[in-house]
Amino acid sequence: MFRLVPVLLLASACTTSGLEGRGVAAPDRVEARSCLTGRLPTRASGDFDHWSNELTALQYARHVAEDVLATGADWIPLHAKFAYGPLNDDLEDEVVEVWVDRCGQTPEFLGTVRTDDKGWISASLHPDAIDAYGEFTLFYRVAGDGTIATSTLRRYPVGTRLQVFDIDGTLTSSDMELFRDLFSELGTGSYVPEARVDALETVWARADQGYEVLYLTGRPYWLDGITREWLDTLGFPPGSLHLARTNGEVVPTESGVGDYKAAYLDSLLAAGFEVDFAYGNATTDIYGYRMAGIPPETTLIMGTHGGEDGTLAGGEGYTAHLARIASEPAVQQPFSW
Repeated sequence: MFRLVPVLLLASACTTSGLEGRGVAAPDRVEARSCLTGRLPTRASGDFDHWSNELTALQYARHVAEDVLATGADWIPLHAKFAYGPLNDDLEDEVVEVWVDRCGQTPEFLGTVRTDDKGWISASLHPDAIDAYGEFTLFYRVAGDGTIATSTLRRYPVGTRLQVFDIDGTLTSSDMELFRDLFSELGTGSYVPEARVDALETVWARADQGYEVLYLTGRPYWLDGITREWLDTLGFPPGSLHLARTNGEVVPTESGVGDYKAAYLDSLLAAGFEVDFAYGNATTDIYGYRMAGIPPETTLIMGTHGGEDGTLAGGEGYTAHLARIASEPAVQQPFSW
């Protein structure tokens, strides 16, 4: 794994951050900032290192960058995928610039990383590069043609509390809505998947209570665009979106999507986040949440598997659940905006 060397933190790039870690008390309540409006300065396109990539890049860009949830207790993992055209042709062995918006006049340059033979970059960002808490836009720009992928880094103190939502069959009315969306994407692109009754209101209720929202889905990474578009179109609250990186993580089995979800939640818990409640619909959700240590009494399962293995039964809509959580008090987070 590559490690970015922040240009403003060269001297401290190999030192520990001195920030909170697992098992160490979180700092007093801190102020968080929102840095999501910056734009990269324009630049002339450079040259690709490989002529074959120049041909690949004649197609439209289909880059995807992962949202990041971090406490900053250790190096912050960054992942992005660079591809072009309808077949997602990989951009192999090319330079990608990484920038971050820290509420300055322009985003700050952090360093460069090369794509691997599948078009992915995996980098570790020193926590001192983000010396504040809040939400920050990350920019990944291909040096060869200037095309860009963006995502959001949300860095919060240890003890930050989350609500986790699966999407297909949990927020949508059924798993089949995904396939109808895919067929629509290949055709007119006009179909908008149907949400379960009061799903939108439930996620907003959790956000209004002060929780950070995590959308954790077994959809493959290349559905990032239509997934974000659906969440935005229906008006779901902002939150971190995490999709599967590999074909194996998409397989609807315990060893596939179940282990993928458990592993990601484990990484968040190890970083110091707390998961107060999780929503799903499939047996793989029940398994994944249980393997991550989320109690079944704080797991709501929609549809036919609701109530299995001690979970709460959500039925076919959220109306009753929404009424139950309406009286719950606001959560006390270790930060404020």
